[in-house]
Amino acid sequence: MVEVGDTVQPGQPLVKYGYVKYKRLQADVPSGLVGNLSKDMLLPARIDGSTDTSVRVSEIYPIADPSRHTVTVKFDIPMEITTAPGMYAEIYVPENKKGGSQVTVIPRSALMKGSSLPGVLVVKDDNTSELRMVRLGAEQNGGSKVAVISGLNSGEKIINNPPAGVTSGWMPTTVNPAPAPARTPTAK
Repeated sequence: MVEVGDTVQPGQPLVKYGYVKYKRLQADVPSGLVGNLSKDMLLPARIDGSTDTSVRVSEIYPIADPSRHTVTVKFDIPMEITTAPGMYAEIYVPENKKGGSQVTVIPRSALMKGSSLPGVLVVKDDNTSELRMVRLGAEQNGGSKVAVISGLNSGEKIINNPPAGVTSGWMPTTVNPAPAPARTPTAK
């Protein structure tokens, strides 16, 4: 930023440098989830909607934004991942729930088609369905299943392969529709 022989003033930047071992990703994490993060923790991430990788928590800011209820967290991205400033990234932050860190997994085919927000039809006790919006996590089994972070409890029955355009109350007309239960994978 300066050449040999230039006159400089106090506070004027002389050199701009960066740590190039890792590329850095900055995200505003909801304050309720920041307690689940720790420095140097590895988390799964998806860069630009197609590149899956792991990112390392490098810095957690000590204060929250009071208007947005978020905390700024910086993550290191491995250098071999192709990125550019302004690219879209998803980071899968763990969420502690009552009863441990179980993850509910559903078939991707159970998600409502034609909807901008992910939703599923949950079978209620009176044998009707209820449309429920869900928050999705990482893909499982090569993309045929997906983790549900919130909006669905383990053991609730959902309708698999619902047709596009159906709403709450719709049920398949076949005898014994055999709804697919949401399940928690067991460790092997």
